[in-house]
Amino acid sequence: MPEKRKLPDEVIPPEEKIARLVGLIAIKGLENQDAQVALLRTAGFQNPVVAEMLGISENHVAVAWYKSRRRKRPRKGTTKKR
Repeated sequence: MPEKRKLPDEVIPPEEKIARLVGLIAIKGLENQDAQVALLRTAGFQNPVVAEMLGISENHVAVAWYKSRRRKRPRKGTTKKR
């Protein structure tokens, strides 16, 4: 039996709905959930919104975002000396 979703306490403004829809369109071709998180966070969506959009926990979003940013930084001692 499918889980019933709770109705939000507040109504989501139309601009927010449009922004979320654009975000979902942007990640449509990405199969990797961590890549989806990174794209949505880079686009400016906050952890709770990304979690709701992807149906995952806020903690999962935070960890995926941290790992994404971590991968882009060079590790200590790996920079080339000239």
